[in-house]
Amino acid sequence: GLPADKYIILFGAARIDDPFKGFPTLLKAIGHLIERGYYRKDDLHLAFFGRIKNPEEVLPYIPIGCTDLGWVDDSSLFSAIYSAADTTVCASLYETFGQTLIEAQACGCLPVSFGNSGQADIIRHRENGYLAQAYSVEDLADGIRWAFSEGKIQVSAETMRNDVLHRYAGDVVARQYIQLYEQLLEKEDKH
Repeated sequence: GLPADKYIILFGAARIDDPFKGFPTLLKAIGHLIERGYYRKDDLHLAFFGRIKNPEEVLPYIPIGCTDLGWVDDSSLFSAIYSAADTTVCASLYETFGQTLIEAQACGCLPVSFGNSGQADIIRHRENGYLAQAYSVEDLADGIRWAFSEGKIQVSAETMRNDVLHRYAGDVVARQYIQLYEQLLEKEDKH
């Protein structure tokens, strides 16, 4: 049900209005895109999923049309949502990993995020997403612009999906844990 004639920006979190998730920063970046004349309000649409503790403190400040997808726990629906979006933005102040970024890549949706924590382990700047300078509204906005233009031309959905499968498939991660465990055992035996 998302509009097909607009650029779709997707944002997801367990709790949208958690201060660490950076939703207000994303809204400022969207405002920056409009104020600078890169896009009109009517060109953009924000879709978001997760819970909102205080909707009255969040929803009135969204500067463009939006769709609140609520709490999503169906993997098929997640795939459809990510596939419908042009970019997934993570504006978190800090992330240990950033699962939504990998989910987006697996569905062919370019991620844009700050490069200050776990997100930098997932995104290779301008290869499979965009890493903005930490907490820079302007650079986050530049990342969104990149995803809508150059990124969508330069990065194929198939390449992103294959990269996710190559790096994060269950058997791959299990092998990495086994290797780490074996290294720790060897180190312990030497002492």
